[in-house]
Amino acid sequence: MLLIDCGRDDLLQYMLLRTQDPDDSVALEACEFWLSLAELPMCRDVLTAHIGKLVPVLIRGMKYSEIDIILLKVCLLRFSNYCTLQKTVLAIIDAFV
Repeated sequence: MLLIDCGRDDLLQYMLLRTQDPDDSVALEACEFWLSLAELPMCRDVLTAHIGKLVPVLIRGMKYSEIDIILLKVCLLRFSNYCTLQKTVLAIIDAFV
């Protein structure tokens, strides 16, 4: 675990770049990395400092229809317990639509 901690920021920066790779297969593999990381108990601790960079990259890479965007916003508005997260995510979505 110590080895992972030592190079964690470099690894996350590298994977962030690979997520934006013009080669779709490379970008898809990088997205699989984020999915695997999200399933780990340490995910929150690892991503807290990087979430501001990661979310826009992931959203830019996603393809949503107009109805998908509307449904996502409605879903977020229902979760008023997460006001700060909700406002952040809605602002990011609006910036890319």
